[in-house]
Amino acid sequence: MKGLSRFGRFLWEGASSTSPAPSLSEAVRATVHQGKPAQFTFATVVTESDDVLAALVRPGEEAETRRWGHVGVLAIESESGSYVAGVWPARHDGVFHLVGVVPVTSKKWSSLERRVARSAPVIVPVILNQADFDGIVESLAGSGRVEVSRLNFTRITDGANWQVTHPHGLGPRPSYEAAVSEITDPVFMRTAALHIDDRLHLHLRRQAGATYYSGDFELFEERVLGGLADAASRRMRLLADRQRNVSEPAELNPVTVRLSSGLLKGSADNQFVVNALLKQPSMGVAVFHGNPYLHIAVTDYLDGSNFDAFVTTDDEVIVYPGFRSSLGSLTRLTDFLSEHLGGVEVAAGAEEQLIPTEAFLTSG
Repeated sequence: MKGLSRFGRFLWEGASSTSPAPSLSEAVRATVHQGKPAQFTFATVVTESDDVLAALVRPGEEAETRRWGHVGVLAIESESGSYVAGVWPARHDGVFHLVGVVPVTSKKWSSLERRVARSAPVIVPVILNQADFDGIVESLAGSGRVEVSRLNFTRITDGANWQVTHPHGLGPRPSYEAAVSEITDPVFMRTAALHIDDRLHLHLRRQAGATYYSGDFELFEERVLGGLADAASRRMRLLADRQRNVSEPAELNPVTVRLSSGLLKGSADNQFVVNALLKQPSMGVAVFHGNPYLHIAVTDYLDGSNFDAFVTTDDEVIVYPGFRSSLGSLTRLTDFLSEHLGGVEVAAGAEEQLIPTEAFLTSG
């Protein structure tokens, strides 16, 4: 296989050897050439599958897989060239890091992201809550001053994307807190290019992932990849096993996608929620009530999961799982709502039942 990165060749050849599989930090150290800056791109995903590698490959596709102990190795031949990605188990069950030495903007990485999207709801990425994002930055601050060279964010009120840059050499870069405090509009962060003194340079992404550029990889692995894995594991625990039980129909187990206060103000905004969901591939939407409150039924055609969603206030969408609700499908739905509505948190809903049982399509 021609044109592989040092990292890709290390994984591909190593998976054919009898040597024990390396840790992630060992693999990185073995392939960073003479200390030169690298670009290791990571995406963190969750799954209930026992075979993540197999779920990433469809029958008949031009892709090969190998296993190196606990590490999965995926090789792909595409029109933009050959590349190899690693699939590393994270420090929590059901959470994995996908890694490749390609820019996140490259066609090669996009092809890997498409594989993840096609594997839904078996494998799904996770959208970080703002608190998750800030928590990773706060963890890094324990090792030095966290400076910002670039922020990408979306303005919640109109969906406009913005970028703020602080180039090196034009004065000191602001701290993360100072850079965020300069943003006066309600926004949600999409990505941040961060520098921890001279120790680490990285890019953190709201769709759980990061890029390591240079510096202390062990610090990056512990604080950044560890933080992404912790956030993904919390989301798994929140969303797993929420389907309704026929023998206990009153237990609805809602999940709330919390938004900026005042975002949803009336019927026009209710329609905005409906229109957003209509853009989600492989999901069916039926509107049962549109004004003043919104009630929609959502069906995931990929695995038959079903949900009722309500908007009764100006700052949240409440999702009630039906009699079938897979972890992957509920993650996919709540992440989609969070991404398109600028959700600040996905959390457990109120325990008390606020909606009459007879309102539910999925109540039987």
